[in-house]
Amino acid sequence: HVNFAYRFVRLDLLLGGQRCQQLLRAKLENVDLEGSSLVLYDFKARQQPRRHWLPLTPGARRDVAWFIGNARHIGSAFLFASRKGEALRADSISDAVSHLSTKLLAEQQFLRALASRTSDERPRRRSRLCGLVRM
Repeated sequence: HVNFAYRFVRLDLLLGGQRCQQLLRAKLENVDLEGSSLVLYDFKARQQPRRHWLPLTPGARRDVAWFIGNARHIGSAFLFASRKGEALRADSISDAVSHLSTKLLAEQQFLRALASRTSDERPRRRSRLCGLVRM
């Protein structure tokens, strides 16, 4: 089971790192699963919003389909809906990114320490490394 916010972060990366606020405003009507696309609107300093068409890779399409199912279950028009049916808040995503960053930095320190050991000192099990690869 992947945490909701982590799934959002993964999808954002698969979509090329879109602006969090812009992606969070997406509604179900902005998704075309058959055409494997998502349309975002950029309202930044414009009278008329600029349209951004994003193709969905198979991984992104799978995540978007999951978010659609979640939004429909809640009864929300927003693709990334909170339990109350409103658009998810950016601070939820920021918290997830902070947590992931902390985990990745800790793993980086572990891998550096592991690399600095001689081959006789290195542990035979690589479970922590395998856990990082699965992230």
